[in-house]
Amino acid sequence: MLLSELWHLESRWEKDAQKIQERYLSIIREIIEEGKQGGYFKRDLDTKAATTAFFGLVSIASLDWAAFHPDVPCQTMYDTIRTIFLDGALA
Repeated sequence: MLLSELWHLESRWEKDAQKIQERYLSIIREIIEEGKQGGYFKRDLDTKAATTAFFGLVSIASLDWAAFHPDVPCQTMYDTIRTIFLDGALA
């Protein structure tokens, strides 16, 4: 609901939220493209989809953590997000 209010509703924060979101997406997109060129990511990885997936994973996990699980160490959240995105969750 918070993200919907920030990104989709007419408000005084809408333009600022869109600028911030686009900056984050731009940084993620650049990292993914560089990773593909450097052989760190699969070359056939869809950059747009991967950018959206990573941003969604991080933003929603962060909001959930801050609101409902502040007792979980930040490093634990970082390590878990990194593992899921880069290595996958399957054994």
